[in-house]
Amino acid sequence: MKLIVVGSGRFGAELTMGTFAQGHEVTLIDETGESFVRLGDEFHGLTIRGNPLDRSVLERAGINDAEGVAAVTSDDATNFVVARLASHIYKIPNVVARVYDPLRLSVFEELGIQAVASASWGARRIEQLLTHPGVIPLTTIGHGEAALLEVLVPDRASGIKVAELEVSLPVKVAAVIRGGSANLFQADGQLEKGDLIVVSVLSRDIHHVDAWVKGRK
Repeated sequence: MKLIVVGSGRFGAELTMGTFAQGHEVTLIDETGESFVRLGDEFHGLTIRGNPLDRSVLERAGINDAEGVAAVTSDDATNFVVARLASHIYKIPNVVARVYDPLRLSVFEELGIQAVASASWGARRIEQLLTHPGVIPLTTIGHGEAALLEVLVPDRASGIKVAELEVSLPVKVAAVIRGGSANLFQADGQLEKGDLIVVSVLSRDIHHVDAWVKGRK
């Protein structure tokens, strides 16, 4: 994936290195350039010094064909504007913003922007949201051979039964979260738009879940 990280300091550098280590093409934008020295010699992505609110800076970073943008500066207002530009002007399919003031979290979410409060979410979780849109790893099992995932049910899957999902994908559904409440579903229970499902899956098969969420399966 082609990703852009907008932000300074240790947080932005950690997120940049985490996504780069997964094999993604990553560009880091930083207004002062201070975080560039944190990247280390192993980073071979692009670094751009400039104001992320300047559209020419975003376009120099390749936002026109980016697949994901993370706005993780130390200023909520900047993160909000960058996220809005990315999602509404450049139509980036996956945008995540860092929020310092938890009271502002709902403002981001009401406008359709994925947002995480820095007090309870770290660079690792933003990395997961950015690189696996719709699929959030919760924990691994054993020595990492299996995993529990929280998966957003895509709109096209509304109405299918849990049993049908377990036939089409190599997963077992542990719970369905609807309206904020988790329930253990029967095999003939139907999924609805907006549901989150918690599934167990072998780690080697996670790519099948990714493909299903993205409509490629």
